[in-house]
This record gives sequence, structure tokens and C-alpha cells, in this order.
Amino acid sequence: MAGATAAQEASAYSVWSNAASTVFSDDKFAAGASYGLLQPSFSDMQQLSLAGYGRISERWSVNAGFRYGMYPSVETADESGIYTGSFSPSAMQASVGAAFMIIPSLAVSATAAYVRSDIGGPKAAGAVGFDLGLLFRSKGFSAALTAANLGTRLDYGGAQSYSLPSRIDLGAGYGIGRASGSRHTLDISAQGSLPLAGKGMKVSGGLRYGFDGIFNVAAGYNCGLGGLPSYATLGAGVRLFGVALDFAYAAAAAGSPMNGTMVFNLSYAF
Repeated sequence: MAGATAAQEASAYSVWSNAASTVFSDDKFAAGASYGLLQPSFSDMQQLSLAGYGRISERWSVNAGFRYGMYPSVETADESGIYTGSFSPSAMQASVGAAFMIIPSLAVSATAAYVRSDIGGPKAAGAVGFDLGLLFRSKGFSAALTAANLGTRLDYGGAQSYSLPSRIDLGAGYGIGRASGSRHTLDISAQGSLPLAGKGMKVSGGLRYGFDGIFNVAAGYNCGLGGLPSYATLGAGVRLFGVALDFAYAAAAAGSPMNGTMVFNLSYAF
């Protein structure tokens, strides 16, 4: 759905989009693992993720997630330029959160995360970040407001520290067919994302068609403004007996860092 996730239905990975969606879920539990090849023409990062949620009461849910990113190794040298070996940059994030349904159509969530990044500087950097979510849902319509990556700065031991990629997301969505029990469903999502550090913004939208709760296909477009990349996404998935396998691919103009990004998800819910 090209990043238009703030107002979507809950998934095992909602801890990173809008954890408030999990209290509206028909499933009591969901867990998933994913593998992503991100920005292969730019950073060539491989990312492994584990995430899930559990509804512990009618109004409460808990969420958790862990992801680890690995970059290609780079050669290192001393001050004289003599080769000293190689180093593989990495990044890690561990998140925990909770969501609460205030009234039957409104929920809030809060998530805390520890972030660690090692790029070969004088030291690895660590930071603490927070996500906040608000979600309204009624008669197929959803509206969401989230704030992501609010927190401390990354300090690699140099002269400068770096802020987390904090942003504000405003999203809306509409689902057709699910409430009536139709075999055919259509979900429409739109979202605007405003980075709090840096310039530009992103506007994204997408469609997902589902058949009989088993098959789904999705397409979306993310328009980057102010120098941010634009890209289109295509996805497909299948779910049987609570087990779901999904795939998504991003296509962009030649030279775009997003071109060729792909993600495989395996999840289970009941």
C-alpha cells in the first residue's frame, strides 16, 4: 500500500504503523516474521523482523517488535590509508507498546523503542524513541493520526549527534464488503507523512482487493515531495487456517533508491 498504513486494518506488524488498530482486530493474537531487501541500488540493506500483538481484554492490546538490519561490508583503513580489514554496518530496533479503546470507535496507543546503530564510528549509537497513535473507526471508515520516532539523538562519538527520523502521519481509509460478510472486499487507504527533521513530505495511497478472506492483491503509489523519492508498490498474499504469506515489491525510476525493494512476510493469527 506504498506506506499508507496508519489507518489500515491490524496486522502482526502494526507496532510499527499504528498499534491502536490492534484493539479493533477480530483476531486475538497475531505474530509474524519478515525478510526485506531494502533499497538494493542504494544501501542494499537486508532486514529481518519479528513482531506481533495480543488482545488481552476487550479494550486493551499489547504489541511488540524486533528488527535487525544488515548492510554490505565495507573496507576499513588506518590514518595512513593502509587496509585494516572490513566492517559490516548494522541497525537494530526493539519495540514494545500498548493500545487502549477509549470508546467503541476510538483508540489510542503508545510504543517505546530502543534503537542501536553501528556505522563504524568511534562508538555505536543508541537512542530511545516513542510512537503515539490515534485511530477512529466506524462503519468502514477510518481516520488516523500518529507521531513516530520521537526521542533522543544518536551519538556515534563524533562532533555531531543525529536525530531520529521523526514524522507525523495523517491517514484515512475505507473498507467495503468486510462488515457485510461479502466474499469480495476492497480497502482504500491514503496518507500524508511530514518529517519533523529535514525537508519534504510524502503523500501515499493504495488499494487492496481480497477474495473470501484467502487471496488478496494490492497496489499503491508513494509521491515524494521536496527531494524524497517516489515509487509504486505491488503486493499479493494468501491466508489459510490463520497462516498468511505476503509479498510486496517497489518499483521506481532508474537510479531511485527505492527501486527493487521487496519484502516477504509470514504470519499467523487466530
